Amino acid sequence: MPHLATPQMTIAAHVQLAINSYLAQKKDTRKAAIISPTQITAGDAFAVIPKIVTMKGSCRFLDEETTQMIYRDIPPLVQGIAASFGADAHVELRELCSVTENDSDATDIVRSAAAMLDLEQAQETNGLTPAMVSEDFAYMLKDCPGCYFWLGQNDREHQNSLHQPHYDFNDDTIEPALSLLAKIASTALPPVSS
Repeated sequence: MPHLATPQMTIAAHVQLAINSYLAQKKDTRKAAIISPTQITAGDAFAVIPKIVTMKGSCRFLDEETTQMIYRDIPPLVQGIAASFGADAHVELRELCSVTENDSDATDIVRSAAAMLDLEQAQETNGLTPAMVSEDFAYMLKDCPGCYFWLGQNDREHQNSLHQPHYDFNDDTIEPALSLLAKIASTALPPVSS
């Protein structure tokens, strides 16, 4: 008698769709934000409506205004959907990593070092293109000015993503990486007097 139960899986599906719609309608299109439900845990029997459904995922933003908007709006959105089906919802949002913001002087040093080594730089006219990754290096940059950058290693033989089981590190990246780090160090540090 499923009509007598609370349709937990249906609620979870509505939450997923509502979050997508929320971002499309409420977020400033000039500001990056991603909310990705990535895990659903529900029940342990195929013919039983689960009592509890747990959804987990990640939220990523690049500015404080968007962060505050998400923290303000998502809990009542999810709770309202659950209530419309006669269920309760508990929403917990936790900051695991803050926004990674490079120091402009440190970034100039990295760009200069890469240029001296004739390394190709992928960047926009106003700086490096923001990426929606989650990176704890952000906390180091809050205490010590620096520059977080990626060293590309794709070629025809290594056309694969870092986060997958068949990842194959491109060994040809090692030498230019070491040269770049050495050039950054020699550019950033004052000369040692003898």
